[in-house]
Amino acid sequence: MREKLKNRYNERSRFQGTFIRFGVKHGYKHQETTVLLCNIYDLEKNLLTDHLWFNFTSEFKRLWTIENLHVGHIIEFNARIKKYEKGYNENITIDYHLSHPRKLNIIGKNEELWEDDNCSPPFELLRIKAISDKVNTYYSKKQSQYSNIPILRKENNKNINLDTFFDQY
Repeated sequence: MREKLKNRYNERSRFQGTFIRFGVKHGYKHQETTVLLCNIYDLEKNLLTDHLWFNFTSEFKRLWTIENLHVGHIIEFNARIKKYEKGYNENITIDYHLSHPRKLNIIGKNEELWEDDNCSPPFELLRIKAISDKVNTYYSKKQSQYSNIPILRKENNKNINLDTFFDQY
C-alpha cells in the first residue's frame, strides 16, 4: 500500500513524474492505452511512490502528439489522491493512486532514461489508424468497382455522380 498517498487522501495538488512507457489494459469492449510514470514526487520533492499507471487521456495525447513526449521526460501535473480496489476475486486490497491528471506540462528530462528516438505510438493511436486504413481501403475498392462503368448521362447531357445516383433509389 502507498502509505504516503494514504496520509494525503483526497488532496488535490501538483506532482511530478518521469514518463517510462505506454501500456495496454483490457477494457469492457476493447483494449485501452495506459501511461506509466515513475518516481512520483510532490512539489516539495518528497517521493510519494515509485510508479503509477494512468489512463491515456486527451492531455497525454496532447503531450505525445504536439510536444513529442519521449521516454525520460519529466511531467508536472495536477491530480487528486484517491483510493481504489486492487486485485481480483478474493485477493482484493485497497490502494491509493493519483486520479484525473490535469494541466500536464513537460518540465525537463531525466538524462539517464533519455532516448533520442521518439517512443512508440500508444496502442489507441495505432487502433484508430488501423480503423481509418480499413475505411479508406473500403472506399477505394468501392470507387474501383465503378471505374469500368460508363458515366450515366441525363437528358440534358450533364454527368451524374454515381454515389448520389444510387442513393436516390
